[in-house]
Amino acid sequence: MNEQTVQLTGKPGQESLWRLTWRNFRRHHLAVFSLVLLIALGTMAIFANVLAPYNPNDIDPRNPLVPRGTPQPPSAEHLFGTDNYNRDLFSRALYGMRVSLGVGFLAMLISIGVGVLVGALAGYAGGLVDNVSMRVVDVFLSVPSFILFLALNAILEPSIWNIILILGFFSWMDVARLVRAEFLALKESDFVLAAHAIGVSPRQMVLAHLLPNALAPIVVAATLVVPSAILSESALSYIGLGVPPPDASLGNMLEDAKAWMLTAWWMWTVPGVLISIIVLAFNFVGDGLRDAFDPMLYRR
Repeated sequence: MNEQTVQLTGKPGQESLWRLTWRNFRRHHLAVFSLVLLIALGTMAIFANVLAPYNPNDIDPRNPLVPRGTPQPPSAEHLFGTDNYNRDLFSRALYGMRVSLGVGFLAMLISIGVGVLVGALAGYAGGLVDNVSMRVVDVFLSVPSFILFLALNAILEPSIWNIILILGFFSWMDVARLVRAEFLALKESDFVLAAHAIGVSPRQMVLAHLLPNALAPIVVAATLVVPSAILSESALSYIGLGVPPPDASLGNMLEDAKAWMLTAWWMWTVPGVLISIIVLAFNFVGDGLRDAFDPMLYRR
């Protein structure tokens, strides 16, 4: 049995792979800070209905004399100011993070699920199945993804669920290639050959032996799919093909700010900064995980 398998299953007195990974991940201080920041932002998004001082879609009823159509700068009543409909931007940012993070995570689950399924099938079966699967991957990769997003989202009825499905089902190709490569390498390992020799079934071979040893790159890939999906959703919403109004997402908040770039800086600063922070944090967490899973770092 190879060293990685021993780390996954663990032995008395020996650290498991995940404990070793966490110990090495903690050395990457920027990644740890980014993880804490993402947990904090995610918690705020989940409890947006508790934290938001206003309904994100309602005009501020306490300022009936404020001219409609004029954004109001940050103040004690509106921490991040208001938009041109006098809706509170702090409330809309909280709900917008909930939508954007939800889209990112759900699209990631679909992408990882499809990618792992296709990659595992191609890598384990090999031969004709592998060739056909990889040619399908090549076809999907040859199509400009954002143009495809635009076309499908324009054809389908505007809906957040349609966006999630589109982003998830058209972003699995790199994951499939990654899993296939891991399976091809693992198939030549001694522990796999030994499992074949004792008659382990293909299903058990994949689920109990190959897939657990391929989890490290899959986890890293997942941290990179989420920010990619958030950016795609933001771009679609920015051009009016994303989350339908009046519901808030960080992308359509930027779309609302297009006409006020010079006169109401807070309208684009709030969603823009949040998108940048979230994407950077996920990238730093991905970097930290990639370093933590590096076997060279397991040396004491």
